Amino acid sequence: MPLHSPRTAELAATHLILHPQEIAQCMAAKNWADLHALAAYLATDVPPAMAQTDPAMYRLLRAGVTTVQIMGYGQLSPAALAQLAQPKS
Repeated sequence: MPLHSPRTAELAATHLILHPQEIAQCMAAKNWADLHALAAYLATDVPPAMAQTDPAMYRLLRAGVTTVQIMGYGQLSPAALAQLAQPKS
């Protein structure tokens, strides 16, 4: 499964942040593209500009990021997941 476009990656990452119980299911299904999107989002964190444009969503995502990191998924490596997501040739 190839990596997602930037918009699709953001949607996948925010979905997993808001529904952290689905992260383990992604791992079991070997959905590397979604996991890569999550790891990349966690590495860059919630955009600070969102605090001005959509404060409620910013607070919700910040709380979700904290929860996901406490669960241990903050250790996911975007580079390793990108390799796994690339189709084998």
